[in-house]
Amino acid sequence: MHQHRVIALCCVLTVALASCDDDAPADATAPTAATTAGAIAPDRTATSSATAAPTPFVPSPGARTISGLFDEPRPAPADRQLALPTPPPSPYPAQSEFELVLYDTQTGDRNALGPGSLPDFSPDGRHLAWTAPAPEGQDLWVLELETMRQQSLGPARLARWIDARTLIAYLPGGNELERVAADTGARSFHDGANFNPVERPVEAGEFRLERLGQQDYRRQEDYPFWRSAFRVTDLTGHLAPLEFEAFRAVLADDGTLALAAVPATTTKPPAQGPHVESGDSNVFLVDPATGVASFVATSRA
Repeated sequence: MHQHRVIALCCVLTVALASCDDDAPADATAPTAATTAGAIAPDRTATSSATAAPTPFVPSPGARTISGLFDEPRPAPADRQLALPTPPPSPYPAQSEFELVLYDTQTGDRNALGPGSLPDFSPDGRHLAWTAPAPEGQDLWVLELETMRQQSLGPARLARWIDARTLIAYLPGGNELERVAADTGARSFHDGANFNPVERPVEAGEFRLERLGQQDYRRQEDYPFWRSAFRVTDLTGHLAPLEFEAFRAVLADDGTLALAAVPATTTKPPAQGPHVESGDSNVFLVDPATGVASFVATSRA
């Protein structure tokens, strides 16, 4: 299977957040057509501070900031209505709600991967990762799309790619994170970088977006993941970096920056880890060249 072939994936499970329950059906089993990787103990020489609070974000000397941001919610009525066409019937048969299915949209092939949830394609499109029920909880599985070879990489209730060869996995029963090498299954302790925001830098147009401040966020329960620091760098070198705080930030293909601002109201993180119970976040489009933000809408965070 060619790496650039468009592959669609269907999973009828409700996508869980990082704080999701890791209970699994008692009679569910992991995929059978697979090669089990040997368990490799993680390196836990790096330790974290359980009490350190996050350092307030301060822009670097000489960095630009975004103008036009504000926190108060504002109504933004729609300026147009779009009528969506009726979708055609699916050419594929239905599957059970706990079944993970991989579809090849060019050939029509349907590959049932067994019970599973929370699938994630690697950034280079060569692998698929997901979690599946195991006798003692849940395991992380990785599928090489070219060869269709599957292997188990050990326990995980939730996993996400951070580059083409590495995943971050939540261990069952808590919020502890580990880095997992996709080819060997080797694990190492992951010191507090939040699971949800994208960690790898993204380049589009003439700009590069990266998230800052991981060294200040030592454990998940110590910092609110609705507040992160970001930097946009001009790859041509003509403009000073643009630095700001936001809930989320995305760099579009044309270099336009979209961000959801820090919510105006949030609740205190619970003992089991941070989450947002409530809050209104304003969405903006930003021109990285000028640093000027244009308001789009207010949304619940």
